[in-house]
This record gives sequence, structure tokens and C-alpha cells, in this order.
Amino acid sequence: TRTGLGEQKLSGNLLLPLLISNFVAFSSSVMPAVVPAASRTRSGARCLKVCLRGAHSRTRNGRRVVHAPCAPIYVCDAFTSVPFRGNPASVVVLPSDETLHDENYMMNVALEQNHSETAFVWPIESKAEEEEEGVLVYGLRWFTPGRVEVELCGHATVAATTALSHMLSTSPESEEKSQYSFRFKTKWSGELLVNATQADDATKWRVSMDFPAAPVNEMDDEARALAVCEAVGVTRQSAVFVGTTALNNDIMVVLDDAEAIGALTPDMQKLMSDTVGPHRGVIVCAAGADDSDEDFVSRFWGPRVGIEEDPVTGSAHCSLAPYFKDVLLGASDNRPMRAAQLSDRRGVLTAICKDDGRVQLEGDAVVVLCGSLL
Repeated sequence: TRTGLGEQKLSGNLLLPLLISNFVAFSSSVMPAVVPAASRTRSGARCLKVCLRGAHSRTRNGRRVVHAPCAPIYVCDAFTSVPFRGNPASVVVLPSDETLHDENYMMNVALEQNHSETAFVWPIESKAEEEEEGVLVYGLRWFTPGRVEVELCGHATVAATTALSHMLSTSPESEEKSQYSFRFKTKWSGELLVNATQADDATKWRVSMDFPAAPVNEMDDEARALAVCEAVGVTRQSAVFVGTTALNNDIMVVLDDAEAIGALTPDMQKLMSDTVGPHRGVIVCAAGADDSDEDFVSRFWGPRVGIEEDPVTGSAHCSLAPYFKDVLLGASDNRPMRAAQLSDRRGVLTAICKDDGRVQLEGDAVVVLCGSLL
């Protein structure tokens, strides 16, 4: 099987836990342990409150241990309309009770799921004007299996939106809708407005996200730029630009050949070396080939945060889109750009640079698993 941490072979000691986890997920989806209850807020708009049976916390050896049994958990493939493509992310729906929002619990769940990111969402009481607009407000955090909390994650935000839309649209206590609007309140990236429109059925959604644009600054340390190129597996001469992003502290390498992107095999140890320096991940990209449908293509590696190759990285496009807009379109042209990430799972999305300094990212997503954390 292939995860965000690379390839692993299924041996006998891995097969039994996999079968058990699949059985639990299947039985939970057939006989849900989560009972959604719809309630009226002060403006009359419906909101969904997630009821967790038996959720509690207790102290063990002087340390508070959080137990949130029966928390809904989903796996959604982002930036694809086809299951088992794009970028998978787990989504855990927590209760609004903040005493159950334990960081160590979130990190352990993210490690257990072993996707490049796991998103955690919980309902927040909305303001009157938000209720009138039909906007649902949730808290949102993202963790990697390396026990790292990231500032912003695009594909896990798509997954969170898709999971919540699926949960709301299929709940017998909730009004069935084909469109939802969410305002996610995050720890480091402010408020994110995200819209979802149902595609073929309740498992497939088209998601549009309003994200901050993140400029890229050229790397002024030539020795470090040389080390980055060596770790990626390209010559310094073939890199037309090497820089760092203002968001997530990523390194970005721009090549002049789109076909070279798919063939890259970076050295993970070198990417984590002191000469490459601190960063979340490394983006390698190029303008699309003349005969392709893509305006630009990319790949992303993040071994420092527990991700070998990330299949599709939405947050990286907060920097990729402004860079290639300047290179390909010019200042006055805000037409949509089509982007592809050339990992084995491959994913596509559309990026639009807006005049307010933000980036609109759009992509498809599909629910592939739903169940409960026991």
C-alpha cells in the first residue's frame, strides 16, 4: 500500500490490523455510533451538533488523558473525482467541548492514520449574520504523522469540507442540501471561507477555498541553494529560481523543463541536512509543456515533517499560483490557471489569483471511508 510516507509492503504482521481496522470502519459506517442531532439557533438556521457517546477525559499518573470514543472519522481523497487518486487525508469531527481538544490526542491520531495530514474540526457557535448567510463555523487544525502541526494545509481542508458536507447531507436530522458554506477558524492562518457543491452524489464534492497568497523570496545564500539543488537531484544551472515561501517556510525550486519534474528522485537524507536548512517541505515546479493542458506542474517532498512525498499539496499553490501568474499571465490577467501535481497518485486543481491578495483554489474530492474512532 502507498501512503504519504512512501511505499510499504504488506507483511503478515501488518495484514491483520489492516483487516480489523477495515472491518471496524465498515461496521461503523453501516451501524453509525454517531448520532447527529439538529437544533435551532437564535436565527432559526439549522446547525449540526455532533454527539459523542461516552466522550470524557481523566487523569492517569498525573497526566490528563483524553478519550473521545465514537468520534466520526473520514478518509477523503482531495483534488480528484476518482477514488484512490489525489491526496488522501483523514478528518476527525470533535465535539465543541474544548476540554477534549487535546494536542497529544490529535498527534497520536495523526500518527495512527499515517496520512500526510489529518484534519480535526469542531463546531463553533456562529454569529447572527453568519447564520443568516447560511455559513457554518468550525474550528480547524492540521497535524502530520511526524507529530507536527502545520500552519495551513490545502488538501486536508478540502477533505474536511467534503467530510462535513457528506455528514450534513446524509444526516436524517439535517436538511438535505447540495451546497454548503463553511468558515474555518484556524490557529495560524486566520479564517478560511470554503464552499462545497455536490457533484454526482453525496460522496463527491467540488470545493472552492479562499486562501492567503504567499510570496516567494529568492534565496540569497548561494551555498544553500546549491545544496538544495543537489538534494533534489538537479544541477544549479537547470534551476531558474530557488527561493523560500512566506507561508509554511517551504523551499521552492523552479526548473525550465516540465518533463524533468516527473522523473525526480530526491535524496531524503540530504533534504533533511543542515546545509539545506530548516523548512517544512521542498516544492519543485515548472511551467507546463506547450502541448499540455496544465499551466504549471509540481511535486512536493517533506521528510522533515514525516512526509516523504505529498501526493497533492494545496497550500504550496498559495505560492505557486502568484509566481506563475507573474511569469505566465502578467499583473492584469486573473484568469484561472490549471495545475497538476505529478506524484504517483496525481491530482489537479484550479488556481485564481485575486486582487485582494488571496488565492482561490478549486478542486474535486471524494469520500472513500467513514467510521468512528473507538
